[in-house]
Amino acid sequence: MEEQTATTNEISRNVSEAAKGSSQIAENVVAVATAAKSTTQGANDVQTASAELARMAAELQQLVAQFKYEDTAEKIPAVAAAVMKKPARATVHMA
Repeated sequence: MEEQTATTNEISRNVSEAAKGSSQIAENVVAVATAAKSTTQGANDVQTASAELARMAAELQQLVAQFKYEDTAEKIPAVAAAVMKKPARATVHMA
């Protein structure tokens, strides 16, 4: 009878340990699933941000294309002469 009780107690301990192990595995599976969901959300956020950045880059290219480069080197002497002809105005404030 003692041997049977000892065997039953040993089986009970083994079943309890197996249950604890199964519980830990289930918790780990939940943690992995949560991490995967978080990673997926992060990837979606990066994709959305990339699309917005591409849209903004295209818009910026369109805006920059509206500007025209004009070589003003030959106009500098004429502009300088015009500026030099105008009287300078200066205001002095006394405290």
